[in-house]
Amino acid sequence: MEQKRLKPFMPSLKEKNRYLLIKGNKEEFFKIMKESLGIFNYSLASFKVIDEDKDFFLVKINVKALDLVRASLCLYTHNLKIVKVYGTLLKYKKEKKLSED
Repeated sequence: MEQKRLKPFMPSLKEKNRYLLIKGNKEEFFKIMKESLGIFNYSLASFKVIDEDKDFFLVKINVKALDLVRASLCLYTHNLKIVKVYGTLLKYKKEKKLSED
């Protein structure tokens, strides 16, 4: 008996993400986010670290939480700074490749 394959979600139903390139300490960033956003908004943002360098790291977040993350970083005076916001991971990889050359 052949199994039916589930249809994938339509693009309009998928959650949209943004990628933040942040300069600073990763542990400090997540500590600030937990304190300022609270449990509900922290889970809404669905943080995920994609790439790390010496002073920089790339975090994937939900587009709905982008303004909340920016506001919470403005409230604290730590050494954290959003360098750039990427819409796709491909754009980040292209820019990283150009900077390494």
